[in-house]
Amino acid sequence: MMRNLHALLVISLIVLLSACGGDRLDDLKNYVAETRENLKGQVQPVPDATVYQSYQYSVAKRRDPFKPSVTMVKAATKNTVAKKQPNEGRNKEELEKYNLESLAMVGVLNRKGHVWAIIKAPDSTIHHVRQGNYIGQQHGKITDITDSEILVNETVVDGLGRWVERPNKLSLMQ
Repeated sequence: MMRNLHALLVISLIVLLSACGGDRLDDLKNYVAETRENLKGQVQPVPDATVYQSYQYSVAKRRDPFKPSVTMVKAATKNTVAKKQPNEGRNKEELEKYNLESLAMVGVLNRKGHVWAIIKAPDSTIHHVRQGNYIGQQHGKITDITDSEILVNETVVDGLGRWVERPNKLSLMQ
């Protein structure tokens, strides 16, 4: 009986395997072929290149941008000696030999109604200054001293040769 059961099992397996062996992939092959035909890529045409137009730049008729214009030169010659020109004949103070950025404000003293600022020079010396003293290499005159900064008006030469004042400050070093 076992033999009959084995034989039946072997026969049923052969039947099942023979059913799968046929060529039933025709519909799949047709679908793949249709899809390939419909999916052809479409590349857009390359746009036409614009022709480069060269430009000839001629500086012969233009003024030099690094030189002042005629109107600026005329204005500068009128104001060459300005009221703000520093007094070169006065005795220089000690802190005028240092650049303002190299000095450090380290404190403030208030004594008998006078406010003094304490400044440390690059050579580590300590100096006391008050309003009206000169400081820095740009003819800087101290205009005000607060708890946190020294306000300075520097007198410098602008690009046209005129003396102008510009504000600057020296803040308290933290």
